[in-house]
Amino acid sequence: MHKVSSSLVTMDMIRSDLRVACRKMLQAPAFAATVILVLAAGSGVSISIFSIVRNVLLSPLPYKEPERLVQIVSRWPKTGDQNDWSAPLRDAIDWKNTIQALQDVAMYRYALLNLTDSSQAESLYGIRATANLLPMLGVRPRLGNWFSSEHDLPGNKRVIVLSDDLWRRRFHSDPDIVGKTIHLDSEGFEVVSVMPRGFNFPLKLGTNAQLPTDQMQFWMPLGLDLAKEQHGAPNAGVIARLKPGVGLHEAQAQLESACGLLQREYPATNANLTGRLSSLRQQTDKEVNGPLLALLSAAALILLLTCANIASLLLARGESRANELAVRMAFGGSAWRIAGLPTLQGMLLCCCGCLMGLPLAIASTRLLVRLAPVDVPRLSNANIDFEAMLFAAALALGSGVLVGGMNALQVLKRSPREVLADASRNSAGRPRTRLRSSLVTVQGALTVILIGGAGLMLRTFINLLSTDIGYQANHVFYGVTVLPASRYPQFEQRQLFFRKVLDRLRSMAGIEFASVSSPQDFRWSANTIA
Repeated sequence: MHKVSSSLVTMDMIRSDLRVACRKMLQAPAFAATVILVLAAGSGVSISIFSIVRNVLLSPLPYKEPERLVQIVSRWPKTGDQNDWSAPLRDAIDWKNTIQALQDVAMYRYALLNLTDSSQAESLYGIRATANLLPMLGVRPRLGNWFSSEHDLPGNKRVIVLSDDLWRRRFHSDPDIVGKTIHLDSEGFEVVSVMPRGFNFPLKLGTNAQLPTDQMQFWMPLGLDLAKEQHGAPNAGVIARLKPGVGLHEAQAQLESACGLLQREYPATNANLTGRLSSLRQQTDKEVNGPLLALLSAAALILLLTCANIASLLLARGESRANELAVRMAFGGSAWRIAGLPTLQGMLLCCCGCLMGLPLAIASTRLLVRLAPVDVPRLSNANIDFEAMLFAAALALGSGVLVGGMNALQVLKRSPREVLADASRNSAGRPRTRLRSSLVTVQGALTVILIGGAGLMLRTFINLLSTDIGYQANHVFYGVTVLPASRYPQFEQRQLFFRKVLDRLRSMAGIEFASVSSPQDFRWSANTIA
C-alpha cells in the first residue's frame, strides 16, 4: 500500500512539473519558438541527408547474400586501360567453366524496345540476361516464374519479365497478365512473370544513355548464340557469385590465371587482355561515394552547430531564471525539483523541435531525390531513416539535459541569499560568470570551425558535381531512339530514317546543329543530339 501511494505521489509530482514547464514555455513564446525552429531546421535537413546516404551507401544490396556478388570487367594492364562495366561474353563462358572460386556466372546486355500495344508508344529500357541471373540474385517474382534456360536458346519463343512499375503503369496491375502477349517493336512477347515492387537490376546503369529513370522496365532472355560471339570483345555485363568462404583476392588470382590461358589460346583477340573483379557494391557506388560522403560531412557539421546553438540559448535562459529559482527555494521549495525545471523545459523544447523537424526531413528527402541525378543507385527508394532521427533527437536532448544540468548544479551550489544578493548588485557572480564565459567561448570557437568546415564540404560537393566533362553541355539536348529490326532490317533504311529526322530537326526554329551517333549499347538504336 505504501509503495502504491508513493508511486502516485511521484506521478503527481511529474505531472505538476510538466505543467509548470509547459506554462513557462507559453510565457516566453519567442524563446520557445526560436529553440524549436532552430532545432527543426537543423535536425530536419541533417536527418534527410543521413537517410539518403545510408540508403545509398550503407544499406545492403537488395539481393541474397550480396557480399558474395561481384562484377567482372575487362582491363589491359600494359596500357592501363580499363572498361567500366563490360567484359567479353565469350570469355565469361570460359571463366564460368574454369574458375573454381566462382559459384555461378551470369551475363546481360542492355536493350531498348518500343512498347506498341496502345496508341501511346513508349521506349522501354531493360536488359537481356541469361536464365541464371535471377536465381543467382536470390529474388522471386511476385507473379509467375522467371524464364528458363530453354527460353535462353536462339530462335526460341519470345518471353518477357515485367517490372512492377511497368505492370502497374501500363497494364493497370492486371493480376492475369502472366501468359498474355504484349507487343514490343511490333513483335509479340509472352509475359512469364512480374517482379516485386522495388526490384531493380542492374542498380547502376553501365551506359552513356541519358534516361529519365534508372529503373529497368523489363528483362528477357539473352538468346546466347556462341557461334556469333568472339573472344576479347568487351560487349556484356558479367556478374558472378563467389563460393562460400572465398575472398576477392583468391578469386582475382584465379581470374588472372584463366585470362592468361585465353591470351595464349587466342593471341589475336586476347593479347594483354585480363579482367578485374570487384564487389558489386563497390562497382555500383564508386561514382557516388565522394559526393555523398562530402554531403554527409556537411550534414554532421550542421547538426553539431544546431546543438551548439540550442545549448547557448538554454544557457542564456537558465541565467535569466536564476533569481526566480532562488525565490522558489527561499519559500521552501525542493531544491532538486526546482533545479530540474530548466532541464525539463529544455527537454520539452527539444522534443517539440524534433517533432517539427520530421515533416521538414520528409520534404527535404523528396526534394533531394527529385533534384539528384537519376543514376544515383537506390536513391529512388530513399525513406526517412528513423535511426538517424533517433540519433538527432538524442543528441539534441543530450544538449538540453547537459546545459540544464549545468544550470541546476549552479543553483544547488549557491544559497538563495547569494543569488538574490548578486542580483541586487547587478552581478551574476564569479562562478556563474566563469561558466558562462567558458561555454560562450567554446561555442564561438566551435561555431567558427563548423561553419568553415560546412563551407568547405559544400564547396567540395559542388566541385565534385561540376567536374569539367570535356565539352560544353549548355543548351545541348540528348535523346535515344530505337528502330525495330522488323521494320528497318537494312542499314540503308535506318540511314534514311535518321536523315529525315535530322532534316526535320535542322528546320526547326532555335536549333543550330543536330547530329546522330550510333552506340554499341543498343541494337538498331541511335543517339540524337541537338
